[in-house]
Amino acid sequence: MVKKKAVNKEKVKSELTELEKFYIEQKCRDGVSLDEIKKQKIYPASLVEQLDNQTVAEVQDENKITAGKLFSRKEDYGAVVMTPQSSEFADTKRETSKSPKIEQKETHIHKFRQ
Repeated sequence: MVKKKAVNKEKVKSELTELEKFYIEQKCRDGVSLDEIKKQKIYPASLVEQLDNQTVAEVQDENKITAGKLFSRKEDYGAVVMTPQSSEFADTKRETSKSPKIEQKETHIHKFRQ
């Protein structure tokens, strides 16, 4: 009788569990580096890196200063007021527009007959 060898087939993970995703996202938001997260031996490492990059991008978008965040708000009355800081910030971000016709007229010298 021939004995069959027991083969250890490890199941390869193709996605992260909800708990692993939550852990990685929270560590990224707390400012922990990717190397520290990888020490926890969460596999597959490519998915860990991908989730880390997504979370870092989301945090940067949330922390980005906008003119709307500089508005003064009074939640009790539902009032929103544009502060001088928000106005200046909006002015710096606004593109100046000049139509091409105006530029052409400014560069020409007109002579009239007398």
